[in-house]
Amino acid sequence: MNLVRNHILYYRKKIEQLCETLDCALPTEYYLPIPPVVPDSYMANKGQKERICKLRSYHRAITFSKAVYDDTQLHF
Repeated sequence: MNLVRNHILYYRKKIEQLCETLDCALPTEYYLPIPPVVPDSYMANKGQKERICKLRSYHRAITFSKAVYDDTQLHF
């Protein structure tokens, strides 16, 4: 999930640079909220028993708590 978030940030920056170069306004989609950072151990589905056992065998901490969106994420 964090990889997708990083891609969104990268392309937002590219859009910003392009709009600045072309001297045009940013599209409304640019202002959509950015997904929050989630722990690397986040599992979206508790039903994946085999995957959970595999991660635990690597001594990885696993969390099922969701990250909370924050209004400050609209700004860099």
